Formats: sequence, structure tokens, C-alpha cells
Amino acid sequence: MKSVILCVVLGVVATSARFSSQGGGWGEREWDRYPMGGHHGGEFDHYGGGHGGKFDHPEGGRGGPGPKPLPACQPAPCPESKDKCKLSAQENKKIVLDFYNQVFVRRNFSAVDTYYAPNIIQHNPYIGDGKKPFLDFITTSKPVPAQVFRPVAECDLVYLHVKTEDENKKPQVVVDIFRVECGKIVEHWDATQDIITNAGNPRPMI
Repeated sequence: MKSVILCVVLGVVATSARFSSQGGGWGEREWDRYPMGGHHGGEFDHYGGGHGGKFDHPEGGRGGPGPKPLPACQPAPCPESKDKCKLSAQENKKIVLDFYNQVFVRRNFSAVDTYYAPNIIQHNPYIGDGKKPFLDFITTSKPVPAQVFRPVAECDLVYLHVKTEDENKKPQVVVDIFRVECGKIVEHWDATQDIITNAGNPRPMI
């Protein structure tokens, strides 16, 4: 019986090794094929759902070869950026948090001109590219409370983990991602999830 189990284990290992060597696993060949999809930074309270350029990856990664895998716990270097202003990740994070505070908390819609690039690329399925579609959306939506829990910035991207609610007061969690160039938000993504009140896992969603 032990010999049978050993043969099965060795067979799985051999198959896995052959699969990896043929490009079926996530080795260097796969990293080259699929570019990395992004680079990795009281009054902050919401909004709901921006990497520009040509996309070769169907899931929205930036075109061109991706970085080689690095040893564990070593952050990938920032890819080549179009941002000639060379703002730091922390400066980009401040820009996004200021934008959130002005537009979503204070409802100061004139601040959109300060923070949004005219040709911003928008990935929210309900809002088109450019400033006007966003202004049409935000000025006609009801004010909703929102609280930024985890602002994170890396390279030209800023991520916000936000607790908010919809217009029917249903609690939600939102992840907003912004790309910043020269002090302007040039691209935006978001993902929204309802907060489950009768969840099987007692841990909070945010």
C-alpha cells in the first residue's frame, strides 16, 4: 500500500514539473506573457470606482513585457512612468485624499477641475471618460457618508479602502484606485461590495 501511495506522489510531482517546463505554470514565460496590471499608496469620507496607455492584457494590464518575478518580500521597482514631475507616492496619496475630502465630503465640486485631468480614463461602468460625465454623476447623486480606512500608495497608483453606503442607506465597501500624473488624477478604477449583515464569518469586511 505504501508503495502505491509513493508512486502516486512521484507521478504528481513529475507531472507538475513537466507542466511548469512547458509553460503551463506561472514561471518566467507566463510573467513575460502577462504584464503586471498595476504598480503598487480627520476628514476623509467617499466616492464609488483609474492606468492609461495601450492595453495588451485583456484584464487591463499596461502593455509591454512585465517584470521578472522577484524573491519573496522584495517589492518590484516602479515601472517606467509618463509622469515627468516625479512626484513621490506619498505626494500622490495626499493629492487623492485631498480630492476625496473636497469632492465627496465637502461637496466642493469646483475642486474637480483642480484634481481631475481633462481626459481622465474612467473604468467605472456607469461613468464615461473625461471630467463632465463624472461631474454629471456626482452633482446629481445624493450625499452619502464615507470613511477612508486604508489609503495606500505605490509608484503612481493610490488605493483607498472605503466604507460607505448606497442611496438607500445599504452599507457598502468600496476599493478605489487612482493613477496620478503631475498632480492630476488621470485614471480611475473601483469595485463595490455590499456589507453582509448575516455573514458566516464574524470578522468585519473593512
